[in-house]
Amino acid sequence: IPDPFMKDISKYEECRDQIISAIDDLVFSGYFFPVTVSIAAKEDIKDIARLEMQCFSDPWSENAIAESMAASTVFFIAKQNGKTAGYIGVSHAADEFYITNIAVFEEYRNMGVGTLLLNRAIVFARDNAAAFISLEVRCSNTAAIGLYKLLNFKEAGTRKNFYTNPKEDAYIFTRRFLDVDTRD
Repeated sequence: IPDPFMKDISKYEECRDQIISAIDDLVFSGYFFPVTVSIAAKEDIKDIARLEMQCFSDPWSENAIAESMAASTVFFIAKQNGKTAGYIGVSHAADEFYITNIAVFEEYRNMGVGTLLLNRAIVFARDNAAAFISLEVRCSNTAAIGLYKLLNFKEAGTRKNFYTNPKEDAYIFTRRFLDVDTRD
């Protein structure tokens, strides 16, 4: 990364962005944590569907995941020693980004995998000039709500009877990017 010393402010901003990008690359490549996060490939669909079955009362099928992947949803997959630990899906339209689902296999919970995946989604949204990134969460899912709050998501509303099986309201949590040129 070139030293911006004695150059104009734009060179310092470029340097800042290069440093942040380099740190992000190290974090998601497993340098600091024994889990890597990368964009899911077609061969990951079976693991994502298996995780959906384990975690959700209304899981996405392999076909639904494949169709979503082919359309516009980006899935990030977390792996430890080649074994799937979790995933997150992110769809977007213009500058609006939405987390479709986030799930972690039980044996990898409380190890930071969910945090790593959510941070990857935030970086993806930020790097693609997002105005915000948003998601819905069951009102009873206090563990997930705690994670979202920790990562600066704010409660933005409630969707009545959003979930079925069992029927439950959802909180909408949103993280806004005030200035896409500022790394928050």
